[in-house]
Amino acid sequence: MYQQDRQIVVPRSLVGFGWGGLSTLANAAISIYIALQAISRAITIGSLNMYAQAVMQVGSSFQGMLADISGIYENNLYVDTLYEFLEYQPRILSPADPRSIERDPVVPGLSIEFRDVSFTYPDKDPETETALHHVSFTIKAGEAIALVGRNGAGKTTLVKLLTRLYDPDEGQILIGGRDMRDYSIEELRHVVGVIFQDYVTYFLTARENIGVGKVEEIDNLDLVERAAGKSGANAVITNLPSGYETLKQEARVAELEAKLAGLEP
Repeated sequence: MYQQDRQIVVPRSLVGFGWGGLSTLANAAISIYIALQAISRAITIGSLNMYAQAVMQVGSSFQGMLADISGIYENNLYVDTLYEFLEYQPRILSPADPRSIERDPVVPGLSIEFRDVSFTYPDKDPETETALHHVSFTIKAGEAIALVGRNGAGKTTLVKLLTRLYDPDEGQILIGGRDMRDYSIEELRHVVGVIFQDYVTYFLTARENIGVGKVEEIDNLDLVERAAGKSGANAVITNLPSGYETLKQEARVAELEAKLAGLEP
């Protein structure tokens, strides 16, 4: 991320510095010329004052024009990055003939099994910076577990592999007893819910923020409430000013008011 930002910021700064320097030099050259003309009495004091004001006005307009040119160049850098992103073709695709995910009608959930899974991020050295190295474990359907480990141990990597943001370099990941690569990515991500540490909330209501996880059901309040209940968010949302219809900003104001109320004597 640092290198990508640097590729945009450095050219932008150099262009801005170049245009700014050119403008300063032009203003200085014109000012010196007018001063020399006044010293040699080629122009009067009144003319000097008029020319000085004209130089200031022209310089201001010129700087504004250069700022606009610099801004256009800067925006073009970001637009190029956007177009590169839009033209990006994913390497992880659904199979041509995907299998449906079959659920046990009696036991809720799906089993998850990692079989001798190894993975290294694309920009890392597979010899010294492996994220996962021959990891194997099984989670039974309906079983709740917690993964505990130090930073960099691979906890988030497990989740990224589970949602097929990446595919393992070695080994298999089975969901419901079948290799997850046999399922369509769309169906897989409908049954696997993830909240990362750097999650995003939108300027929407609490109901809509939950519903965007399954847009076609965003107006299904019963389903949204059940999802909130399973995550533990229901108790928080029901205490908001308008419940599930509370806007994100209103929720922040309510939280601030509650904190301020706690400071009252």
